[in-house]
Amino acid sequence: MLILGLNGGADSVFDSSFGLSKNAYHDTASVLIQDGSVIVGIEEERLNRIKHTNKAWVLSVRFCLEEANKSLTDIDYIVVYFNQDVLNRILKQEQLNNPLLIEIGNPHKLFEHLFFVSLSFA
Repeated sequence: MLILGLNGGADSVFDSSFGLSKNAYHDTASVLIQDGSVIVGIEEERLNRIKHTNKAWVLSVRFCLEEANKSLTDIDYIVVYFNQDVLNRILKQEQLNNPLLIEIGNPHKLFEHLFFVSLSFA
């Protein structure tokens, strides 16, 4: 089983489309775990050079996949550091101020948007 773990915000380096709290997300990172063992992991700041970055894990995901010679289609699960109830509550609160988040709707669609639209991993 191959698991991709994610920590961090949702905006790309030169973007603040989502406007999620800058204080709630920092030290963005990605890790690949295969059959219970970490095979590769890296903090986004090592690649984008923004100390304690709260930006999306674009470079760190790509790095992990390349180092492990894997693609997104090889991933069995993608995990984040929040549970669904917390993510739903955060999105509902942020949707009041951001029409883009209203269109996205829920955490599953948010991550789908990040992977397949914003990050061009399709």
